[in-house]
Amino acid sequence: MKSNIALVTSDLKVGGTQRVIVRACKFLHDAGLNITIVTFSNKDSDFYDLPEGINRISLNLIQPSTNLISGILQNINRINT
Repeated sequence: MKSNIALVTSDLKVGGTQRVIVRACKFLHDAGLNITIVTFSNKDSDFYDLPEGINRISLNLIQPSTNLISGILQNINRINT
């Protein structure tokens, strides 16, 4: 039976953390594990492509904040999701 692992990140835009997460997903998948990556952003903002066979859950929770209250409410929404 394969183990299941989920990795969570805000997005897969250009960045070192995102690159490391994609490489870790590939490594763990090649080792025979079921990998799921969960992002707060949608797939349209991705820079990195996930290797074949890795599941992706896109929560689409990142929206532009127009003011402080909007930003706080969006953060609360992300926490509650």
